Amino acid sequence: MRSVKIFLDDTRDAPLGSFCCVSTYEDCIILLSAFSNDVEFLDLDYYLGENSKYSGFDVLVFMKEHGIHPNHINIHSSHETGAPRMLEYIRKYFPNSPNTYSVSYTIHLFTCISF
Repeated sequence: MRSVKIFLDDTRDAPLGSFCCVSTYEDCIILLSAFSNDVEFLDLDYYLGENSKYSGFDVLVFMKEHGIHPNHINIHSSHETGAPRMLEYIRKYFPNSPNTYSVSYTIHLFTCISF
C-alpha cells in the first residue's frame, strides 16, 4: 500500500508536498484508520476551532488506543499549553516515531482531500 502524509488544521494551509489535508478530528481519524500501517508523516495542530469538541491531542490518544504509529509526527500548533502537552505525549507513547515542532506554514498549493 502507498504511504500517506496527513495534515490536520482548521485554518492553516499545508506545506508544499503531497499531503492529505483535513480540517476535522473525524476526517483525520478516517484517514488514520484507512492507512494505519502506512502513515509516513502526520502533521497536527492542537486547536481545531470553536465548534470542535476534539483537538489534535485527541488524535494522539486515538492513535495510541489503536496502535497507529506514524513514521514521523510534527506538531505545528502555537497553542501555549496544548502544543507542549502533545509533544510530551508523543515522546512518552510514540518513542520510536521521530517528532518535530514547527509553528509557521506559509506555502500554499498542495493536494487536499475533502470528505
